[in-house]
Amino acid sequence: MHWWSSGFWQGGSSMIFGWIALLIAIVFLVRLLWPTGAATGGQGSERPLDILQRRYAQGELGREEYLRMREDLMKH
Repeated sequence: MHWWSSGFWQGGSSMIFGWIALLIAIVFLVRLLWPTGAATGGQGSERPLDILQRRYAQGELGREEYLRMREDLMKH
């Protein structure tokens, strides 16, 4: 009797696919319950000054506007 006709493909392969599905479900649940910076877009842990510096570096703010906002943030 050959291994491929011995029932491996009937029972063994479905067991392997079951374990793979269980592993995928566990990974999905862990990522859902434990969000990381990547999952939240990396914005959740940024400080206001970091956001301001990033916006200035990207050219969203002019120098005067950046300095004014930075001074305001440093006061608080």
